[in-house]
Amino acid sequence: MRNTDFSMQLKRAKCPVKVAEIVDKTIRAVYPHYYPPGAVQFFLDLHNEQRIREAFAREDIYFAAVKGEIVGTGSIRGNEICRLFILPEYQAKGYGSHVFETGIPDKNL
Repeated sequence: MRNTDFSMQLKRAKCPVKVAEIVDKTIRAVYPHYYPPGAVQFFLDLHNEQRIREAFAREDIYFAAVKGEIVGTGSIRGNEICRLFILPEYQAKGYGSHVFETGIPDKNL
């Protein structure tokens, strides 16, 4: 069931470790349902902590929070969404769709 309370806040991420933890947890929990083990490992390597640290130099990286709880993370470069990960326990509530539908309202958050 989708959540209709979209009082979501997007805040600029400053901690690559926390971003990496969210990404890693999401990939490990969700991707095995759709991809073989080798592909899951590919995505874990593609979005590892070191690569996320490097992305901070070229992407605007955000945390998505609802009622003070971080529900996911994402990044943009120009007009392109480069990464969007909603934590498994918050999936299927419409949060990811909300980000895609409304975009990032102010890059100076």
